[in-house]
Amino acid sequence: MALAKFAVSKRRSDRLAAFGVEEAAPESMRTRALSNSVLDLHSEAEVVEEINKLWLEAQEKFLAIGRYLCRAKLRFPGAFEKTIVSALPFGKNIAYQLRAVAEAVDAGRFGEDDLPKSYSTAYRLVSLQPGDLAAARAQGLVRNDVTRPELEAFRRKLRARRLDAVGKHESLLAERVTLVAQLNQIQARIDLIDAQLGVTAEQPHQEDVDAIVM
Repeated sequence: MALAKFAVSKRRSDRLAAFGVEEAAPESMRTRALSNSVLDLHSEAEVVEEINKLWLEAQEKFLAIGRYLCRAKLRFPGAFEKTIVSALPFGKNIAYQLRAVAEAVDAGRFGEDDLPKSYSTAYRLVSLQPGDLAAARAQGLVRNDVTRPELEAFRRKLRARRLDAVGKHESLLAERVTLVAQLNQIQARIDLIDAQLGVTAEQPHQEDVDAIVM
């Protein structure tokens, strides 16, 4: 991570130097704009390297925003949503997702290098239940290049399995109700025959019914 930060800092210095801006000068809107300018790259490797660095910056920034939000919620609990979140350029749902990602990392559930570069994809990953997360790890989905479609497909499979399990449970319950009704009918018929034959309930006929129930 330190090397990556050094690379980002070196790239920023190169950008500023190219436009004649002193590195020691306080960051302004102009220097921010220059830091987002596009360099003239000369090889495929340079393109890949530059984009990877920008992705790294994006990840670090959404994680830092999430950490700011976590600290703000603890320090200003009464005014957090009304005064802070309401004044941000995104809504409370995004604020919640950013906080959830930061909390998952700071709690040690995920390493920073495990996070996808998109905060929304990262949130879908960190919001998995423990058992589902274990399955995701087993399938190699906890990685920084996992895509949103991959996670959505994984979630759909989980939902399908749960629905299938619920369906089987309901089917077994329905079958049990049917069998109990049939047993009751059989028992009623046996009781009628016993009454006609003058047989008491203590005799072996009841044992036969019990064996069927078991």
